[in-house]
Amino acid sequence: VSIINAESSFNQSALSSTNDISIVQINPSVWTPEYFKKVTGENLNLKKLKTDEAYAIARMCLILSYYKKNYPNDKKWFARYHSGNQRHKNKYALKIEKGLSKIYALSHN
Repeated sequence: VSIINAESSFNQSALSSTNDISIVQINPSVWTPEYFKKVTGENLNLKKLKTDEAYAIARMCLILSYYKKNYPNDKKWFARYHSGNQRHKNKYALKIEKGLSKIYALSHN
């Protein structure tokens, strides 16, 4: 939930300056259908990614699972969703962690 909020503010029609698409802001230049299939074993339908929120979220989860599995020593593996660049990754991780703290606080009121 925190990642979706950071990526698109829950806007399925969001399009970033780097052409990331959907509620989960997947970059089709990076995550081509061929690369996605190679990495996750699943298909990536770009049209469906743009129109089906549940499909988009499921694809985001596959990407996150890939990062968690392949970077077991990285405590901020989830931030790779945004960038592999250390500086961008750390900034993004802080944003996600703040969102998680807010979610936690809301759920314990």
